[in-house]
Amino acid sequence: MSTTSSASQIDNGRGAINSAINTLMAQRRVTTDAAQIASINDAIETLNGNLQDLNQAQGLAVANTLDAASNELQKIVASSPKDISTQFLGQIKDAIARLEATKDNPGT
Repeated sequence: MSTTSSASQIDNGRGAINSAINTLMAQRRVTTDAAQIASINDAIETLNGNLQDLNQAQGLAVANTLDAASNELQKIVASSPKDISTQFLGQIKDAIARLEATKDNPGT
C-alpha cells in the first residue's frame, strides 16, 4: 500500500464508490428481503462516509479509505442470499476490483 496519493487516485476511488452506491440502490429497489435491505442501507451509509473521508484524505488516508470501502462491499457479497442476481454481484465485485486497483496504484 502506497503512502502517497494523487488527484486521479481520489477521483477513481470516488467513481468506484459512486458506482457501487448506484448498484446497491438499484438492488434495494428490487429486493423484498428485509435483511438485505438493511445490509444495503448500512453499506450505503458507510460508503457515503467513505466519500466524505476521501474529500479530506491525503497520503495513506486515501488508501485506508479505499480499503474500508472495499471491505464494506465484500461484506455485501458475503452476506448476499444464494438467489441474488449474478449481475448485481458482478457489479459489486467490479467495484471492489476497481477500489483495490486504485488503492494499490496511487498514480492511476
